[in-house]
Amino acid sequence: MRLLHVSDFHCHRPWFSWLATHAGECDACCLTGDLLDLFLDSRPRKRITLSHQSRWVRDWLEAWTGPPLYVCSGNHDAWLPAEGGDDPLARLGFLRLAAAANARIKIDGTDEVFGGHRFVCCPWGRVPTLAETPDPVVLLSHTPPDGTQVAAGGMGSGAAEMDLADAVRRLPAGSLVLSGHVHHPARWHDQLGVAVCFNPGVDESAEVPCHIVIDTARCTAVFHEDEESRGPIGW
Repeated sequence: MRLLHVSDFHCHRPWFSWLATHAGECDACCLTGDLLDLFLDSRPRKRITLSHQSRWVRDWLEAWTGPPLYVCSGNHDAWLPAEGGDDPLARLGFLRLAAAANARIKIDGTDEVFGGHRFVCCPWGRVPTLAETPDPVVLLSHTPPDGTQVAAGGMGSGAAEMDLADAVRRLPAGSLVLSGHVHHPARWHDQLGVAVCFNPGVDESAEVPCHIVIDTARCTAVFHEDEESRGPIGW
């Protein structure tokens, strides 16, 4: 099975278009949070409200015709409406509405077996509760696990990241942890216990989003940043 892992699009529309165009090259796509950008809502000259962003991303997700797209929420996605306001797209409503309209979209709370792996989408700020399973896990968590090089370079560790690391150490052999959040990690891959962890990072100036192509059958992964690639690495 081939997986395409991207993260932290922050409502950069050309990257969404690129993903839709290249999705068919893989068996599943994984987008690990921060589909929206909180800061676009506060820029005086180019202000794009979170409601407008959410509507655009919801429409894009509903129109998705590629392979299964697994999505976990990030810290930019769980926005709240203005005091006294009520917006069905807030509080991750845009993700729930898209998943309800398009069965190919798998969001927070997903726990299913696909391609011989158990895919688990973990909501922002939460630690997954995983029952023991013989199937290797593909865990989507916006925040990387503490103590890994894919987390190094961020703002520091918190309780959630440390608890996540404990959960990752209990994963079965062949498991993968796909994350984002840290835009410039020390490395794009690392290992924690028997699980391999990935974070593609972000290059805000690139036309093509940083992405990782993972081959679970060959146990290899290749990192792509603009026109350069690194790897493959194996495990």
